[in-house]
Amino acid sequence: MCQLRDRGHKVRKAPATAVPASWKLTPQQQAFIDVFAEDEPKKQ
Repeated sequence: MCQLRDRGHKVRKAPATAVPASWKLTPQQQAFIDVFAEDEPKKQ
């Protein structure tokens, strides 16, 4: 069963803003980067 809250989180293996593989990011850090990656198209 798909719940409403399940749709809000998109887990991306390769985010638009890619960081070096050697960087060990926490989920919080990756989410922070993803926020800015998602904003890019809206500014154009």
